[in-house]
Amino acid sequence: MRTMGTRDRLVARPFADGMDAVDDDVRALREALVARIDDCWARLEDAVSELVALHNVPIDSIVERVAGVAEGRRGEAVVPPATQSDAHLD
Repeated sequence: MRTMGTRDRLVARPFADGMDAVDDDVRALREALVARIDDCWARLEDAVSELVALHNVPIDSIVERVAGVAEGRRGEAVVPPATQSDAHLD
């Protein structure tokens, strides 16, 4: 019966260690992405609030634009520009 020598262990270990490192990297990446969800929602809420409150963009236009982005049709939804009389920046 042959026992595993030092050289055999060194050859076998890099694969296992490499996979552990990949698993650790993937786990860390997933954790980082999960942590960003709240930040993404906060940015969306901030943008929507500004569009409605400062630029008087109709909610339907915002919903249409967001749906277009989600479906990959970025920029196709037309948002009417705010007119001078709509602006409340006095």
